[in-house]
Amino acid sequence: MRSHIGPMTFHSKQQRAERAKRIESERFASFDMEPIVSVIIPCYNRASLVTQAVRSVISQTYGHHQIIVVDDASTDDLEGALQPYRDKITYIRKLNNEGVSAARNDGLNAVTGEYVSFLDSDDIWLPNKTQDQLQTLLAHPNCGMAVSGCEYIDIDNRPILSPTLPDPDITYSDLCIYTAIPGSTSNVLIRRVVLDDVGGFDHSLHNGEDRDLWMRIAERYKVCASQTVTARIRVHGSARKNRDFHLMLANRRAINSRIKSPELRRKANAWMYFSAYMSLRGHPFQAIYYLSRSIACHPFPVHRSLNRLSRVIERILPRPVHYFLSKVKHAISA
Repeated sequence: MRSHIGPMTFHSKQQRAERAKRIESERFASFDMEPIVSVIIPCYNRASLVTQAVRSVISQTYGHHQIIVVDDASTDDLEGALQPYRDKITYIRKLNNEGVSAARNDGLNAVTGEYVSFLDSDDIWLPNKTQDQLQTLLAHPNCGMAVSGCEYIDIDNRPILSPTLPDPDITYSDLCIYTAIPGSTSNVLIRRVVLDDVGGFDHSLHNGEDRDLWMRIAERYKVCASQTVTARIRVHGSARKNRDFHLMLANRRAINSRIKSPELRRKANAWMYFSAYMSLRGHPFQAIYYLSRSIACHPFPVHRSLNRLSRVIERILPRPVHYFLSKVKHAISA
């Protein structure tokens, strides 16, 4: 399994034909037997939470898993916490902490299954997760990755946000611009041949490494979505988000620079800066700076936002106000 740095391209029609043949042969083999799904759980100092993640895999309605826990040089008693499950998991202990992407790639090197899933050590799968996504891939042999819905929980497993479902049709363009996969890394199922083809996580990225991989997959394969909730994603405090804000922008700029289409790259950058504007509205000067950068890249995020606002205003405010906003929207998009 390769660790990926930078985009790759196919060089011939023969390679594309061989790739399609591998997927098709895997499809028919999977109908004759129950394939192994390898689940990679990277973990660093989460001994108190990782056992919930492991148990959620063991409790799946689909029973054929290889569970790989990669201990990224934890300093807590992670190995002790996992002792009751040692006969059910492959435990990999790293000597040095290298980050979650490198840990996932180490897990990929130990994979024996035909399908691969990832599960963050603080997240939980619902019992139907593997079965639902595996059925999606078996029903759509041209799909390289299956995704589904998720719900969000706090540290005490209490729901804190409404469940999120994916768009029925997720495209490469969607993944370049938006975050289109609910639950992201903890809520996908990927054919192993697809990961052999596109490579693993780019560990030079410290944020957005999952989006980078989904983009590389969607550039070559179809992504299929199920409208079923299959995972519970844990949301922690906002302190880390605030601390990593500029790092997030730097990594997203790096990922966007790999988009080949200039128009799509401009839209991706516009949405990135517009998202920064939305998250910084409590800091007016910074917010205005990022809004201006968004408009300079491409006006579509502002135009999209005004479209939504005008539909609401159309129902509750007098017609002259709606007419004024339509003029503003037209001026921005001109």
